[in-house]
Amino acid sequence: MERPDGRHLTVLAHANPICAETGELLGAVNVLVDITERKRGEDALQKADRNKNEFLATLAHELRNPLAPIANALEVMKRAGDASPVAAESREIAERQLRHMVRLVDDLLDVGRITAGKITLDLQPVALGGLVHDAVEMVAPLVDQRGHVLTLALPDAPAVVSGDRARLLQVVSNLLNNAARYTPPGGRIHVELRILDSGGAEISVRDNGPGIPSHQLKDIFNIFVQGEHNSESGGLGLGLSLVQQLVTLHRGAVSVFSTGQPGEGSEFVVRFPLMRAPPSDADRAVLPPG
Repeated sequence: MERPDGRHLTVLAHANPICAETGELLGAVNVLVDITERKRGEDALQKADRNKNEFLATLAHELRNPLAPIANALEVMKRAGDASPVAAESREIAERQLRHMVRLVDDLLDVGRITAGKITLDLQPVALGGLVHDAVEMVAPLVDQRGHVLTLALPDAPAVVSGDRARLLQVVSNLLNNAARYTPPGGRIHVELRILDSGGAEISVRDNGPGIPSHQLKDIFNIFVQGEHNSESGGLGLGLSLVQQLVTLHRGAVSVFSTGQPGEGSEFVVRFPLMRAPPSDADRAVLPPG
């Protein structure tokens, strides 16, 4: 609104009717609350958030540019056939760190795309049994490296959802990767796919790591948030935020359970609505767990 002196204000308007005993409307009490400063603060926060997202997207693109030549150089070194144990070990370390960097940059790019509304899903029937099995295979090298025991439980009946298979695979592999990375060596990880009576399906990833303190549970899916123990293992705190955003895009939900006690670990559960139409023969194909 414009004041008599020409100043423009942002106000919050409240109107309360005044009625006679007969119910006839006699007038109203109008209250205007000046919220100009609050609105300016909100606008400044929104602008800062947009600037942050644009910066992160630009940073991710700039970081990704040198990764391809680094990967090519490592491949050339590998094919050169240097038999020196020291050279081979150094190359393996560089390759492992490069894979970790690629994963971080990809997560950063995806968070930026989702925030900007630039993610599109290629929706197809997806058999969750095969998807979970593929995700387990993806993280198998890390699981073996850290000496974990991973068990997998799949239902006999097919569980088919409408989703983008690549993105759903990203969700499950992120959860498995976190469990393998943050559980101390020699830990236990259990992955289970369950079909619910409510017409949905859920995927559970449970570990016996340090767990998540109760005061951090409500914020664990926020961007750049890490558990107290997780911060020691690297990462930017992007994975779980990305999981939640991708699950939400699939009309699903993700939740976390943890007592915060060492050795009792944590459990992440993602739920999706099942397709109502019967799956085709191709969708029924679920790979065996072994």
